[in-house]
Amino acid sequence: MCDETNSDASALCTLIKSIDLEKALPKRLECLADEVEVIEESISEQVVENGEDLVSIRYLSSFPPISQRLGSTKFDNYILLLHDQTNDANVWQRTLQVLSASGFCCIAPHLTNFVFDEEKIIHFLLKLSSRVETREIVIVASLQRTATQLRVKALIAIGISDTHRLKEEELRENPLPCLIVRGTFDTSIGLNAANKLKHLRNSRLVEIPNGKHLCHLSHPSQFYKILLNFLLNLSVLPQSMH
Repeated sequence: MCDETNSDASALCTLIKSIDLEKALPKRLECLADEVEVIEESISEQVVENGEDLVSIRYLSSFPPISQRLGSTKFDNYILLLHDQTNDANVWQRTLQVLSASGFCCIAPHLTNFVFDEEKIIHFLLKLSSRVETREIVIVASLQRTATQLRVKALIAIGISDTHRLKEEELRENPLPCLIVRGTFDTSIGLNAANKLKHLRNSRLVEIPNGKHLCHLSHPSQFYKILLNFLLNLSVLPQSMH
């Protein structure tokens, strides 16, 4: 619900809810996406502060096609994609191509390196975010609540688990713009996440008809449309709100 007692907060909330998420994507997007190369790389990092062990972390990255790069200053956001516990970063392969075809730079780490240890994941993501400090980071996540603990411009949450551990009063104070994506067939984790994250004062819930828990996989075309229409409007969000 928009906070009508605060004009700036109310304006941002209204703006988020006014975005047309059903706007058709350009017909040439699929062809451009085919031009995008997804690269697999690795870095060595200490995964715990003051830790002695280095771990090799693999990740996928993608960048806009050369034809999209020159003269473009519209897309200043770096997209970080976090997969769920049943997949690895390869699940984002086509999403990376579609996003980069629209002008975004993207990273998708293989989080299985951490056996989904939340402390290690957060530590790594904080280090990773410092590497792209000239960019604003937007997180697209089907991972647990880890995504809500980083300082980012916006969060796109897809059936995030463990949201019961988040405190409603803290969520209400958090200005993070959040798009909550849920498949209508997901009546457990996705529904719980939607009911919890809706307390973020700048959140918006969108449901994909007949979508499963991982609705970005069961209905990719609908997901890309929703995702890109939201992301392409982020540039108009006030700088003070992230």
